[in-house]
Amino acid sequence: MAARESDKGSRYIDQLNIARLNGAWSEVQEVLRKVNKHAPSRQCKSSLILTATTEHELTPNALARHVPSSNTEDSTYADVGSKLSQAIDSEKVHAEDAFAARVCLAHAQWAQGQWTSILQTLSREHWNLTPNVSSPITLYSAIKGKYILGCAHQQLETKAEAEHVFESAISLINSARESVMEYPEIHRWASRVLGELCAMTTAEEERGSLSSMNKMLVRLRSWSSIGRDAPREVSPEQSPTRLWKAYHTLLANILRSNLVYTGSETQPLAVSSRNIPKFTLSAQRNKQIVELGRVARACEQALMTETKFPKATGNNETFELFADEVVQCWRIMVGPEWTDADIGERGKVGCTRNILEFLYRAAARTFHSTPILRHLITVHATLAEFDLAIKALDSYIEIISKGKARAEKTGAHELGLDNDDIVLYTVSEAIKLLCLYGESDEAEKAFELGQKTAAWLQQVRPKSSASIAKDLDPSSATERVAAEQFSTSSALAAAYKGIGQSKATWARFTPDHKQRDDLQDEAIRDLGRALHLSSQSGPDLEIAYLLAYSQAERRSVADGIDTIKTVIAQDTRTPAGIISWNQAEVEFEAQRRRLPIMHLLVLLLSASSQFDAAIMVCESTIEDMLEAARACDGSSGLYLNGDSELHKTGDLPPYLLRNLQDTERECLLQIKITEMELLTLLENISYAGSKRQELLKMYEQLFGNPRPQSAATTVGQNTVSSTLPKSRAGTVKSFRESIFGRPKSSRKSLDKSTFDPPPPVPNHPLLAKTTDNTETQPQPDPPILLKVTNEDGEPIEDEPKSKLSRMSASIRRGRQRHSHDISKLQSENHEDAAKRSASDPPPVQLLNGTTTSRSNRVKSTSRSRVSSRGSEVVAVPAPGNDEADGHVNDIQEKDESLAAPAPALRTLTVDETCRRNPPPMFSKHQCKVHHITLLVHTWLFVSVMYTKEDLYDDARSAVDEAQKLVELLKAEQAAIESSARAWNNRGWGLGKSISELQADIWAERARIHTLLSAPHAALDCYERGLGYDANHPATMTNVATILLDIFEEKIPAEPPSSKDLLAAISSNSSMNIDSFSLPPKPAISEPKSDSDAETLATHRRPKPKEASSAELNRIAARDRAYMLLSMLTKQGNGWDNAEAWFNLSRAHELMGQVDKAENCLWWVVQLEDARPIRKWNVAGMMQ
Repeated sequence: MAARESDKGSRYIDQLNIARLNGAWSEVQEVLRKVNKHAPSRQCKSSLILTATTEHELTPNALARHVPSSNTEDSTYADVGSKLSQAIDSEKVHAEDAFAARVCLAHAQWAQGQWTSILQTLSREHWNLTPNVSSPITLYSAIKGKYILGCAHQQLETKAEAEHVFESAISLINSARESVMEYPEIHRWASRVLGELCAMTTAEEERGSLSSMNKMLVRLRSWSSIGRDAPREVSPEQSPTRLWKAYHTLLANILRSNLVYTGSETQPLAVSSRNIPKFTLSAQRNKQIVELGRVARACEQALMTETKFPKATGNNETFELFADEVVQCWRIMVGPEWTDADIGERGKVGCTRNILEFLYRAAARTFHSTPILRHLITVHATLAEFDLAIKALDSYIEIISKGKARAEKTGAHELGLDNDDIVLYTVSEAIKLLCLYGESDEAEKAFELGQKTAAWLQQVRPKSSASIAKDLDPSSATERVAAEQFSTSSALAAAYKGIGQSKATWARFTPDHKQRDDLQDEAIRDLGRALHLSSQSGPDLEIAYLLAYSQAERRSVADGIDTIKTVIAQDTRTPAGIISWNQAEVEFEAQRRRLPIMHLLVLLLSASSQFDAAIMVCESTIEDMLEAARACDGSSGLYLNGDSELHKTGDLPPYLLRNLQDTERECLLQIKITEMELLTLLENISYAGSKRQELLKMYEQLFGNPRPQSAATTVGQNTVSSTLPKSRAGTVKSFRESIFGRPKSSRKSLDKSTFDPPPPVPNHPLLAKTTDNTETQPQPDPPILLKVTNEDGEPIEDEPKSKLSRMSASIRRGRQRHSHDISKLQSENHEDAAKRSASDPPPVQLLNGTTTSRSNRVKSTSRSRVSSRGSEVVAVPAPGNDEADGHVNDIQEKDESLAAPAPALRTLTVDETCRRNPPPMFSKHQCKVHHITLLVHTWLFVSVMYTKEDLYDDARSAVDEAQKLVELLKAEQAAIESSARAWNNRGWGLGKSISELQADIWAERARIHTLLSAPHAALDCYERGLGYDANHPATMTNVATILLDIFEEKIPAEPPSSKDLLAAISSNSSMNIDSFSLPPKPAISEPKSDSDAETLATHRRPKPKEASSAELNRIAARDRAYMLLSMLTKQGNGWDNAEAWFNLSRAHELMGQVDKAENCLWWVVQLEDARPIRKWNVAGMMQ
């Protein structure tokens, strides 16, 4: 019977221990009664019973910490402590019960705040008597005692001892990991020990050295493996949320510091090195992204559990701060330092989608949160979901406006709202979004938003708002403001930039020409003020570009050139927020940022007739860009020995193709087209036309071939450039670039000694290589030189090269204008110009005033620049040698014995987090629309080049290639949406609509017919183009030209019939068909006397009769031409069209409105006086 009772008692003792380990405190009382009954040796005052009873009393709610008042002590805890002390002294048989009782006594002292008593109770000699911790109940007591002892040291401010105690518990936890994870109470106390250790490390140094960050990461990883599934804590002080937030902050700092993972468990972090192989870096960054995402989800889940939806009068600042940190990490990951391979399968787009989903979940825990709305605007815009971004913007503006109105009444800043600086940055970015990617409706909305911003700047600002802005602005000391000031200079610069950009954009769309002039002037003033404010921290290229562009549209060409020259000379800043780039990458980033503004400079120089300087800037911009990219390839180990095969074959550097955005690629292509236009002026047309193959090859390398790949195996058979038609040798012909023409003195005279034949056009996209065995091709005869003579037959000498002016030319038949000098080119070397061949442009003074010839410059840039960057070229280390050198996963661990400097931490200021938004990530379809639009325009430009050489069949072939691309785009669009709206509306983004592209193609077909003296065929093509796009500027202008010619009877209203043509051919086969366009006018002899003159005048008076149908048709043609031109000159795409204004003056004159005709002609003179070689809108886009 006794043995049976002993077995039952042991069983109940085990049940009691399991209940304690599981935290089933509601069952402990019943089990204690059974133990007292069936285990006589453990009855009443035994240490086991007292320990279990005390734990039941101390921890009714998951062992929440209780600290009584310092004035009174709990008599209950004092009585329990004395009983436990007696039980410990009397316990001689069961050592584990005595140890558990000692820990329970320390727990009672901890509850009373007796920290010194705890140190005596759990002194080192008592720990030496600790029994074997193999049993779970003893492990529970040991881990719990370590935690209590460590907390006592913390309260007594002996941090080192506390850290030592907590660290000593790690070995216990690691050695019994299964028991720790099995029993909830062991799990709880182990999680608390590791959590306090992590909290101590975090409190010591939030941003410390590499060693401290390594230690923090190791401890937080250890805690997360235990604490991830630990039982929930009731006390807020024991909540794991604070540790998850600290963990996420640490990982965010690691990401911002550009530290890389090594794969080591003890030293997991290392400073990023430039010679790490890309595949190794991507693999380690993948691990970093996975860990960051896991911690972010755990932190979000903890915050979701603890927080509730706030009241209308409150906010959830904790969640908003966490969202700010998440979005900052996302900005780095989608930035230029990271690639899609670094992030993982879904790449940057997938990462952005995850952030978007997180923000909408965060909105469920916030009420009208302006930070969450601000992040939604940014992320939606980055995903090219502009409609959703604008909806979030409308909500944001509404909340901010109401908050500002309340603040103006109460005189206190509305809590929970963004401060005024952040609002200005956000609105400025929103205006930029509307202006760059929208159309007329979006431009009007941007203008209204700019007006609202201007009104905000005039509002009285509450003093509390200024204080909040100061506290939340972590920028440099020069950016800090006093409470009475309105805002920082950078925030004001962003505000005025947005206001000026909105006015400049709306000025291009408004139909009111008076308002347009006022808007342009105001935009220049606002942008100038923004540039001045931003110059305190360094010049802002974006603001300078907008200012120079507005000055160019206002025809202040000299001011625009000065603006660009000044800002480029002062632009010495490194890219903001970038710490991982070497010098070559910094140089490349500087070059890519300057692409649009340099192209704008080229257009401004061409508008001031400085064509030689313009072409030199074109060439230097492209060459500097390529050299910077080659230097980056060299620093990454791609180029090890000077020039590479890619350099020799003329291919674009791989680094450039990997890193350029689509808008930057477009800008590079447009600069190349502008260069060819300038070569057409400065060189012979055949030489400029020979670069067609080079242009198409550049497009194919930048954007690829949009056509589906065929099954052909022939190399180069399915490329863009392989479709270029083979051309016969072109001839030099005069042509008119504008209605005033270009200076004839800017073209080089050619003779046999200087003429270089155009190179052959190969079918393969790569240019043909010459070898020593190549036979010498016979040189073609030079083109016929046309000598210009005056009325007396004497030759006219060319003007000196230093003075190029626009000469008066015949605008239309019978009309002459006075010559007017525009500007002077900078002086150039005449001796070099005489020796230079037609294929080399003349030397000109660059921006810094030095003179360099093209051949010397290309030679120096291709050789000296590579050698100057030789110290940065690093060979890729062999993977097999890394382990022998102490590498782990190709990344060397940091030797902690050496004094390692603190890693450079990236500081994301308000300026960067709110103003420098990532560029949009367009969908594949949107990108394809953009790419096809560019290729269509490229083919149409090639067609123009062919027509300048009288190669009309080749020009038609180029137009046919453009038409095939539009058909391809139609098929692509039909797969998504097949409707008239999808064809006619471009929507948000880049490129053109299908209807606009179709109208461009028909306009080019019509232009070819016009050059072939077939006006009626051209009119038919123009009419078909108007069916696609009723507001097409070139089509409207040229249709009006033909209609006015019909009214003036320069061409018949109807095309000649085939019967008339056959009769004409049979009567005179050598006669030109165009001679039958009009019936021969009867010769009128001069009257011999006054009576004859009077008789003739009487005979010429029209008889009063009704107008014939032919006369009515002529009047209708004139009226329709006037209507088209009047509409065009009021629209955004035609208000600066000089040809349209000239034709409008013709229409006014034909209608008898001479004063209006004169006003139009004076406006034509002003437009032509500052007309660039191409339209201003091809300059590019500053993002």
